[in-house]
Amino acid sequence: MILTPILIVPAAVGLVCLWMRSRRLMSALGVFGFASTLALGVRLLGEILARGPMTECGEFFYADALSGWMVLLISSVSLGTSLYAGRYFQRDLADGLPAMALLLGGLLVFSAWLPAPLLEVIQQAARIIGGKR
Repeated sequence: MILTPILIVPAAVGLVCLWMRSRRLMSALGVFGFASTLALGVRLLGEILARGPMTECGEFFYADALSGWMVLLISSVSLGTSLYAGRYFQRDLADGLPAMALLLGGLLVFSAWLPAPLLEVIQQAARIIGGKR
């Protein structure tokens, strides 16, 4: 079973980030989550190349070679983005970037593999809009 954890890990990390107060800890957890997803993607692609397409949950989830490469590509971009995003958003917040611009910028980033940084952006914007920095 490897397809299900690839979907659960980012969602779980995103939910945990909702309750965190420390931005530094939130950023570190996001990097850990995306590194885990990348490791799972490498393992998935290896298994697909060795054994062929795989299914889980009564064939509800299906992955072939193209799916494996896409998971690997998306998870590597997500990891790179999460490494860069933490410092980038802290610098913009220190410079006084309007919270709505931060929120809309975060909402424009669309990927099924980016819940933790997106939730981090939304949480930071909500704090600024609510008057809490």
